[in-house]
Amino acid sequence: MKIQTRQIAGLLKQPPAHMRAFLFHGNDIGLIHERALALASHYSDNLDDVFSVTRLDSGAIESDVSVIADALSSIAVFADTRVVLVRGRGTELVEACKLALTPRENTPPLEGAVLIVEERETTTRLAIV
Repeated sequence: MKIQTRQIAGLLKQPPAHMRAFLFHGNDIGLIHERALALASHYSDNLDDVFSVTRLDSGAIESDVSVIADALSSIAVFADTRVVLVRGRGTELVEACKLALTPRENTPPLEGAVLIVEERETTTRLAIV
């Protein structure tokens, strides 16, 4: 589901319960990061809690495409929801996101977790968008 620019404020204030994966992309890296953190704050009171929040970047994803899927399947220790924040370029993220969002063993891929992706240097031609 694509959210229009005019709908972003509402999404950040009250994200729909059925949405568990979010992609922020565009040219303004600062605004993308700000919005991603605002959304993540809805799911976690402490974004520095390493037991409930996982932050991944291009380096981690390049060395292991399953790292996003592994992070999403981890159980949050002190929170109800595991938050996985990912930053990278579209070309790097495609395979890792496909793997992470593929259902496994009759379990929804985002059960108890939320995935927030900040994508830079992307266009709408990329498969992830």
